[in-house]
Amino acid sequence: MDAHELIAAERGAHGMLLVTQQGLRRCLFFDPSTAVDGPAAWQRLKGQQGNASGASPLDSLQQGCVDVQRPNALALSYVRRLLTSLLLQPAPSRVLVIGLGAGCLPMALQALLPRASIDVVEHDRLVEKLARAHFSFRPSACMQTHFADGAAFVREAARFRGARGRRLWDLILLDAFDSVYIPAHLRSTRFLRACRALLSARGVLAANTFERGFSRSAEADLAAFTSVFSHVWHSSVEANRIILATRDGLPTAPNAEHSLSLARRAAHDLAPRLLEHGVDAYELLGSLRTEVDGGQHSTGHRVSNAARCASLLAAVATLVAVLWCRRRGCNRKQGPSTDTTQENVDRHNCGRM
Repeated sequence: MDAHELIAAERGAHGMLLVTQQGLRRCLFFDPSTAVDGPAAWQRLKGQQGNASGASPLDSLQQGCVDVQRPNALALSYVRRLLTSLLLQPAPSRVLVIGLGAGCLPMALQALLPRASIDVVEHDRLVEKLARAHFSFRPSACMQTHFADGAAFVREAARFRGARGRRLWDLILLDAFDSVYIPAHLRSTRFLRACRALLSARGVLAANTFERGFSRSAEADLAAFTSVFSHVWHSSVEANRIILATRDGLPTAPNAEHSLSLARRAAHDLAPRLLEHGVDAYELLGSLRTEVDGGQHSTGHRVSNAARCASLLAAVATLVAVLWCRRRGCNRKQGPSTDTTQENVDRHNCGRM
């Protein structure tokens, strides 16, 4: 029996969408080939050779994965690393996610930011259908999915920026891969300028890209960000490089150190909640890098074991309190509700942090 089981296959807007499971790990793959059916597409993908770095081709083709016994935990390292953006903007009231995938990132944001208004842009309706059917994608009233091309959505939103009733986003997350890489129009300077125009004063843009050695355009992508944004951070994990940019940058070293201090504080505050999603806040903090005045500045060197232990103890205490409360049947007044009736709250209450 094959270690991977093909459990769903449907033809989407630009190719086959495949859902597979290996043990407890369920993944969504995209295959742009002209294979006539799902099994043929899956056999073709498995037959591909790895690249010179030894990475499996299947790793780069994953659109999202989940542990079926721990659906709240983020299974992919780059998805966890995208949450580094919360260290630079820990309390966004409006979030824009471009690229749904399996829906793991939007669901984590929904749990971490229960009152935030979250907009998700996905060009293929079938992706959302599979995310709901196989990956526990259950958006609350505070999350809205828009079916559109990401660049077209951003351009249209930028056109109406500042119009009556239009608000800017505090956090924009770009995770829009096809079977190979980010489409060129979603990493152009024109697109990045439109994104910058949609950020609030303290807004942050985070984009999932490839590290040098895994993409020929890696350095050009980073250069595009630095040409549009006054300050750019990055956080690397495996083949992925998360690029983070602030609308109003901090280009001088003293101000950068102040920003890093704020990031350390955010990591401490967010650590217990992030741990519920399998994310180590201090690992995120230690990975954050920025080029300032010709030298590389890192947040990681001051993270102590004592801080990690304090974070773990706080998370355990929170979990014990929640379990005790559930057993006693008490009402929690704060935090995301597990009662599905609470998902029907008026959307007008969203975005008010």
